[in-house]
Amino acid sequence: MKRVFDRLRRFGTKHKRALSVSTASAVSMGVLSGALLYPGFATAEVDLNDGGVWVTNRNTGMVGHLNYQSRLLDGGYAANSDSFDIIQDRATVFNINSDQSKISPVDVANVVRGTEVQLPGSAAVAMAMGGTTAAVTDRAGGAVWITTVQNLAAFSDQETEPVVTGSSGVVAAVSSNNRVLVADPSAATVSTYVVASDGTFEEPTVVEAEALGTFGDAQVAAVGDQAVVFDG
Repeated sequence: MKRVFDRLRRFGTKHKRALSVSTASAVSMGVLSGALLYPGFATAEVDLNDGGVWVTNRNTGMVGHLNYQSRLLDGGYAANSDSFDIIQDRATVFNINSDQSKISPVDVANVVRGTEVQLPGSAAVAMAMGGTTAAVTDRAGGAVWITTVQNLAAFSDQETEPVVTGSSGVVAAVSSNNRVLVADPSAATVSTYVVASDGTFEEPTVVEAEALGTFGDAQVAAVGDQAVVFDG
């Protein structure tokens, strides 16, 4: 019986030590609360809220609207570009013309592509939307602009001041709560801008992320209001 208790005592001691290490690890991870750096893979989960899914067919140069309930395409339009994509946040949809760095709003009800708007920079331009906020990123030029989804169809880099300039490889994401999350490998920082419904914002919260400076192809995603940065 004594041997049994001795074994139980040693088992408990080992697990106490393991618990202490786990607790310390959790505390250490909690210190880096502004950003998570993870060299993994990008995933996307889309909340459409319109009963359908937008799909692209680059072989035919078409964009279609899939009614998910009926499993049928109920409309479509010509993308007018060899390289194109769709960006969507709920019922707000934009067509991206990557060949010419242009975007156009999509009339969801009538499944019609609107007038194209020229974006700054080159084909490296990327867009992100969330809530009422949009971010336009020129990765090659190293610039990020913040605007509203409502004003995106008339966006002009001549009238909107960038929040970041001269940071090649910079990336941005937008949370559903109107937080613009900017990961800047050049500065090794992740900045969070809290954007009001009218597009105004205060100075960002900046978190240093030393490992970000080693990323060759940084990507950023918004998980809630948290920035998750990984090396693509």
